[in-house]
Amino acid sequence: MPMLRMPEGRLARGAIAFSIIGIVGLAMSSLVIDTHPGSSFVHRAIFVTILVSIAATGLGGILLGASALRGMWGRRWLRGAITLVIGLVVIGIAGFSGYVGFIGSDLLTHPTANADCRTPLERYGWSYEAVNYDIAADADLAAQNPDRLHC
Repeated sequence: MPMLRMPEGRLARGAIAFSIIGIVGLAMSSLVIDTHPGSSFVHRAIFVTILVSIAATGLGGILLGASALRGMWGRRWLRGAITLVIGLVVIGIAGFSGYVGFIGSDLLTHPTANADCRTPLERYGWSYEAVNYDIAADADLAAQNPDRLHC
């Protein structure tokens, strides 16, 4: 049985290169996000890097799909189908990364406050210990806010 190999041709090699560049860019951006200083220049650089990485990953997936379709015209149906699936997965990674980046940046710039101030005892019936505040503050909060879902 012949071994399955990566598709041959310039189109497939270019697609793989774009995909690798994009995925490495996304990985490096996620590492830098955790350790970067609060500079606006660094924020912009990370944003541009993420956009370029998503675009490169998506382009790599599209090119892999094109390479697969081109390979499927000949006698290489299995190789073309596998390449098409890989291309769709890469496009999915790019789309998911873009979606998560959009939602995450929106949550960072427009945080929503949680208005629910019920204690674990009220929510779930769990006993709890107030670790970072005085437990008497719970009674004061309950007296000040009759509707504990919207404090």
